[in-house]
Amino acid sequence: FPAAFCGVVGYKPTLGVLSNRGNIGSGNGSFSTPGPIASCVRDAAVTAQALAGFDADYAYSRPEPPPELVRGLENGVRGLRIGTSPDLLDPAPEPAVHAAYDATLHRLARLGADIRDVRLPHQGLVLAGVTAMFAIEAEPALDELIGDRPRELSPRLARLRTQTPTFDTAACARAQHDRQRIRRDYAAAFCDVDVLISPVAPCPAPRIDTDEGQFVLRCVPYTGAANLVGLAAVSLPAGVAGGLPLAVQIIGPVGGDALVLRVAYALEQAAAEHRVGTPPLIA
Repeated sequence: FPAAFCGVVGYKPTLGVLSNRGNIGSGNGSFSTPGPIASCVRDAAVTAQALAGFDADYAYSRPEPPPELVRGLENGVRGLRIGTSPDLLDPAPEPAVHAAYDATLHRLARLGADIRDVRLPHQGLVLAGVTAMFAIEAEPALDELIGDRPRELSPRLARLRTQTPTFDTAACARAQHDRQRIRRDYAAAFCDVDVLISPVAPCPAPRIDTDEGQFVLRCVPYTGAANLVGLAAVSLPAGVAGGLPLAVQIIGPVGGDALVLRVAYALEQAAAEHRVGTPPLIA
């Protein structure tokens, strides 16, 4: 969720709610999901509602009518089962991130939510799973987008391509098996809770003059599962540390788009920490 690093609201729909066709920035893989970045939860919901719908030319598009994302935003969280897990906090978050996360959980409890612990035994496979899917699907996506034209890539993207491992048939099969294990873990968790909540990253946003690529290995374990499994998720601000934004994310089951937006909206209305503001200048 790069959006959360900017201190704004980011909504990642269930895979297939929004078409990915023509979305060059995300490619056309099975884990690249377009979604709006907005200044508030309602704007994210309204934007996605306008864009949602079936696209016969997009392989992962959902054929059923799009979910109602705006109606019900104000229904609150009373009685909802909110899941937490130590498995979602690896690598360990920095103290400021952990404090913001704990404050968010206490806030949800005060709003009437039922906070429950769950386990995600294969969460440690997320980083490898994202790396594998990128390696397997990136080149076909580039072929489709660029064709026979010269590949004039930025130095950062070129470096990333050289660092991405190659996968033979057996490795591809293992990666897909691991992806299924992660998917089963989340399906089991959502039998016990309605949504999950975690930090977006184990650290505050990097400074603008920092190469954010160095943060990827730490951050993908926090947000990558939603992409691998195709889950609905919303990121929103959760305060600042040293003038840099912190963020939390609400993760829901496949099709749980309205629910994650509803929880995010409740937090946004409950505390200034969850509202988008103008960040201070940092010397």
